[in-house]
Amino acid sequence: MMKRIFWFLTIIFNFIHPDFLYAQTGKPQYSVAHYTTDNGLPQSSVKDIGFDKAGYCWLMTEMGLVRFDGRQFKVYGTGQIKGLSSDRMKVVAKGIQGSVYARAEGGQVITVSEQGQGSFLAPHVSDDYGVRLGHDGYAVMGGTKIKAFDKFLSSFPITKTLLYGVTRSGGIYTYSDEELYYFNRDLLKAVPLAGYERRPDSHTSLLGDEYFMVLRPGNQTKVWKGTVFQDSLTKITGDIEKNADYLKGKMKTLWCENGTFIYAGNNLYRIFVTKGRLSSVLVLTDLKIDAPISIYYVPQQDKYFFGSYTEGLYVVQRSIFTYPSIPQEVKGQNFYAQARVGESQVFIKDALLSATGPARHIPLETTDGVTFYATPGQEMYYERHYQLKKYDFKTGRSSVILNLTNRLRSVFSGGADSSVVFCSRRVLGILRKDTVSVLKTLPPNVFLASGRKIGEDDFLLSTEAGLKWYNLSTNKIYRSVLDSCFVRTTMTDKDNRIWIASYGKGFYMYEKDKVYPMPFGPKHALKTVHAFIDDGLGYFWLPSNSGLFKVRKQDLVDYAHGKISDVYFYRMSKENGLRTNEFNGGCDPSFVWLKDSLLSLPSMNGLVWFYPRRTVIRYPDRNIYLDMVTMNGRELRKSEKFIVPPDFRSLSFMVSSPYFGNAENLSLEYHFEGLTPGWILVPENGVITFNGLPSGQYELQVRKGQGLYNRDSQILRVPVSIQPWFYNTWWFYGLTLLLLGLAGYLIILYREKSLKERSKILEKRVERRTSELNKAVENLEQSEMALLKSNQSKDKIITMVLHDLRSPIRFINSISNSIAKKADTITREELVSGLSDLRLGSKALEIFTKDFFTWALSQSDSFVVKKTRFTVKELFSELEELYGEILHSRENHMMTEDAGLNCYSDYQILGFILRNLIDNANKNTRNGLIHLKARSEGESLIFSVTDTGKGMSEENIRNFLDETRNIGTEGTGSLLVLQMLKEIQAELDIQSVPDQGSVFTVRLISPQ
Repeated sequence: MMKRIFWFLTIIFNFIHPDFLYAQTGKPQYSVAHYTTDNGLPQSSVKDIGFDKAGYCWLMTEMGLVRFDGRQFKVYGTGQIKGLSSDRMKVVAKGIQGSVYARAEGGQVITVSEQGQGSFLAPHVSDDYGVRLGHDGYAVMGGTKIKAFDKFLSSFPITKTLLYGVTRSGGIYTYSDEELYYFNRDLLKAVPLAGYERRPDSHTSLLGDEYFMVLRPGNQTKVWKGTVFQDSLTKITGDIEKNADYLKGKMKTLWCENGTFIYAGNNLYRIFVTKGRLSSVLVLTDLKIDAPISIYYVPQQDKYFFGSYTEGLYVVQRSIFTYPSIPQEVKGQNFYAQARVGESQVFIKDALLSATGPARHIPLETTDGVTFYATPGQEMYYERHYQLKKYDFKTGRSSVILNLTNRLRSVFSGGADSSVVFCSRRVLGILRKDTVSVLKTLPPNVFLASGRKIGEDDFLLSTEAGLKWYNLSTNKIYRSVLDSCFVRTTMTDKDNRIWIASYGKGFYMYEKDKVYPMPFGPKHALKTVHAFIDDGLGYFWLPSNSGLFKVRKQDLVDYAHGKISDVYFYRMSKENGLRTNEFNGGCDPSFVWLKDSLLSLPSMNGLVWFYPRRTVIRYPDRNIYLDMVTMNGRELRKSEKFIVPPDFRSLSFMVSSPYFGNAENLSLEYHFEGLTPGWILVPENGVITFNGLPSGQYELQVRKGQGLYNRDSQILRVPVSIQPWFYNTWWFYGLTLLLLGLAGYLIILYREKSLKERSKILEKRVERRTSELNKAVENLEQSEMALLKSNQSKDKIITMVLHDLRSPIRFINSISNSIAKKADTITREELVSGLSDLRLGSKALEIFTKDFFTWALSQSDSFVVKKTRFTVKELFSELEELYGEILHSRENHMMTEDAGLNCYSDYQILGFILRNLIDNANKNTRNGLIHLKARSEGESLIFSVTDTGKGMSEENIRNFLDETRNIGTEGTGSLLVLQMLKEIQAELDIQSVPDQGSVFTVRLISPQ
């Protein structure tokens, strides 16, 4: 309760007297965040601004109702709000019960209300026709009152422009250029107000919750409260009286539920009634807002939201930090060591600054000094050019105390005896009345950064190789921790814990001879801490290279003892009005307390002053809301539990929590119970997406991370059920087991039946195989007989061939012997005749051998018919040359007729056939003609051998064509011809007339 009272009084005090925070410190500091279409807004006219009970900011734009949570803009227009007819939003107002209403062009009213457990405050077209929104003020509600007010408005001509503002109590000020009425909610009637006059240079506005005012140039005001004219409120007193633009009427009146404001001359004034006067307070100066038309002030955050007619949204945060004015002689804004001089003055870098008076330049040339110490008597010890010196602020005199061999690193009070301890990198000494009483070189490998006295002769030394306990009398180190760390500074609290800051390796707590490492903080920003500043309220303030952090000290202790797993660090940065996020350390002291708990911190860009004990921190205390759930890019309806089919591709949850401070202080994190083992940071856009989850029951949990207080009580829980595929359900398992059992039973029955049938089939198969085997044996016997016959036939053919060979061989032998015997007496005629016979015999032997060789090749398994394309003339010429003399020996002659045909067949086999036919014709003809002819007939090629010999009987023809006849000593050629005809797919036909001759015709199918 006391904390709330303190918070409230602090806000009121700062609001009414804003300059108190900045007294003697230069211009007020504030940060401005500007939002346009370049960074999230759909359109740059922000006509009105409101906040709902969840903490979201709602902006009225020309392209829809826009929700702002401090980080993201979400637009609700005709495409998102069912039934909305226009995207042009006009005003927003809050009802008496806290509900938020907006009015679109055309008069439609949109209500922002909760749409389900865990869901955000969603806008929808209102079904309640008992709501009216004016130009200023609150929403008008109540059926009876609305009817009476509508009746009152209908009494005016349609062409008349009426504006109205609604008070918190429900009264309605209705006004035009000529008239002003007050509609009384209790009497349900409008009362005309006397003395109203609205000129072109007039400005009108609600004043607070119940007043209505008219402003004119020259600081002329008229104010009504209800039906009563406030004759004492004829001008505005206070800060605005000196504003030239206001006095000329160049102003803009702005109203919100938390105050009435006037923007004039780039300054913002709050206007209010107090003690019977109309007063003003300057709240923001040198503020450049283009065409402001709306405002919302959040007192808890001391933050202002401005809507511009053309330039979007401005969010102005007045800073708790100020920067004292520095004398022009001091170059640069990079500050290190400080020394407190008196109660409200601080010396830094050749300047004496005051919280209550002007700064003063003191040219001591200490710009590179890292340590100062000022005594209660306002004498300051410092180092310049390797000399330990003393400066007296009262007399302005400086004197040399001691020449140093190293730079001075630390100088501080030696205790109640008014001694002063000074330390360089390797030396520690004590001054008593400015005389060196002790001067010792530190033990080997001890290089000092800063020191503190902790006993009569004991010192705590921060060194480049850890924290060390040092005894001056023995000049020995008797304890050392963190030897691998460069320790820069320490602080001992009232519970005798030592807080240790290292350079780049984090900070630590030392308690009861044990060192506890502390968390590195957000983004490892606390790996280098410059100081531990105890504000006396249970918090540490930690300046770093990445901002200023506030942390509850007990949380750090609990973290060290394992009671909590993480620690919440509240970060302040440039968003809070700092010029830079980088503070300076490595100096002694690294901070200074001034009068009234004013804290002074050195930074890389100015000296930072603020009041930690008065600073109200706005922690992220709003609930977490589920904005939207989409599956495969399609939005799902709000539900207490989301049931998702198994074939989904992506499932996305959009979450938000309104917070208008540094986004890093919110730090939402999520845990998907049943899937993810720990907590994961929510992406900056607030969208959490899952792909391809296995079936099961899940719960999405979202909380505020990094140890934020009471975060577990604000966890958003969203149950999710991923449905299994039908084959992964229990009913499917049961049905499957049942079917398997039934199938097993049926399989057994089928198996039994099958075995019986297979037995019968096997029996039949054995019978069939036995029959087939018997038949195979029979066929084998027949094959054996056929083979035997074939071998016998081949033997007979060979015998016959050998017999046929004897005749030409015997003939050749006989002729040869005859010539040999008559060699000495033979006449020339006899020799020629004998040689001629010998040549005929050898020619006959050649033909016979060639034909037999062709037949022998055809009997081989590897024999292949080799078809080629050749001319019939080529074949006939070869046959004429071969048989010319043979035919002549029987006084026969040959005539050929090729008709210029081509043939595609096996040249050797076809020649074999024709040779045998010509030879047969020659044997059966004497002194006759043998005619060899070729002709085409359709797709066939026909060869004929015609002779004029003795001819053949029918029986001879049948024997010639019979392949199955027994082979004797004659007819070998015909059998060979019949076999060769099959090889080239040819047919043989014989026509003969006894004593007249015969015609042998060979027909080849498609030979051309």
